[in-house]
Amino acid sequence: MNMKNLYLICFLLFILNSITTAQDVHFTQFSQSPLNLNPAAAGVFYGDYRLATDYRTQWSPLGNPYSTISASYDMKLFKRRLYGNYFGVGILFNKDNAGAGAFGTTQVNLALSFNKTLNADENHFISVGIQYGYAQRSINFANFSWDKQWDQEAGAYNPNLNSYETTPNSSFWYSDLSAGLMWHYNPSEMYKFTFGLGMDHINQPAINIYTNGADNLYKRYLVHTTDYFAMGQSATLYLVPSILYTWQGPAKEFDVGTYLMYILTDRSRYTKFVGEIDLSFGLFLRKGDAVCPAIKVGFRNLAIGLSYDVNTSALNQATNGSGAYEISLIYANRITKSHFRRGAPKATRFL
Repeated sequence: MNMKNLYLICFLLFILNSITTAQDVHFTQFSQSPLNLNPAAAGVFYGDYRLATDYRTQWSPLGNPYSTISASYDMKLFKRRLYGNYFGVGILFNKDNAGAGAFGTTQVNLALSFNKTLNADENHFISVGIQYGYAQRSINFANFSWDKQWDQEAGAYNPNLNSYETTPNSSFWYSDLSAGLMWHYNPSEMYKFTFGLGMDHINQPAINIYTNGADNLYKRYLVHTTDYFAMGQSATLYLVPSILYTWQGPAKEFDVGTYLMYILTDRSRYTKFVGEIDLSFGLFLRKGDAVCPAIKVGFRNLAIGLSYDVNTSALNQATNGSGAYEISLIYANRITKSHFRRGAPKATRFL
């Protein structure tokens, strides 16, 4: 490896780590990661409890793929006692690992929401939620290479040479607070509407790696919606558009796209032993960054999604257009001892 290529690799690693520190964890399938999207989504689903997982890996041509894994569990509380209103509680785990320096963030958050019914049919309601937890940021400086470790006599890189670099904190913890508001309206199996507002990092925690100086995490604001429109009277074909707009300091992100969902097999309305099967094809756009085809399969109370980001930004000169692979899974069900009611929750197409 010559000196020019070494400098180029170091420069790319610096830029990519800078991009990572400027933004939060994000998913192309953002609606499939409810507690990452909005704490007000805790407990808002058909069923009594829900498990959601997501895995994303990107920029593999650079040699050190950026990977993110997320898992959450949430459930309803006191629905019968509160006459249709209820609380939602959840726990969220995120692990992000980026670049050659293994720059990573590990988060554990607890979410609490309250859902208020607005009509007697209990299909029109609002939810408010808060989320609080702790996060650890870490970096492995032993994996970095520096220009002073280039051995001029040998004409090669020598990791045993002194880099003369002062390494800062390799790990630190901080607390984090988020809040959100969502509106939900589901008049029938033909239509479903949601709209949400959220704010993350309300307490603006300090995230400076160096002990001197201040570097606080910007507050993150977001607006989002995911809606379902039946095409025709048979309710077997749906258009499912989603929009997410978020801004955090100087960084902005705009995602828009839609699924086309086809109900292959409808659920049994009597025994519930026959589960619904649906298949969705989608196309999403992250403005200035990627075009993202996606596919999702739903079976009874399980939904599995797969998407791929085709990089369209200036970074594609380094990645050769390679973007990100992402897979998601959501499982929801009822808590009941009745075998008759052990089937999938009503309208599982809305997972």
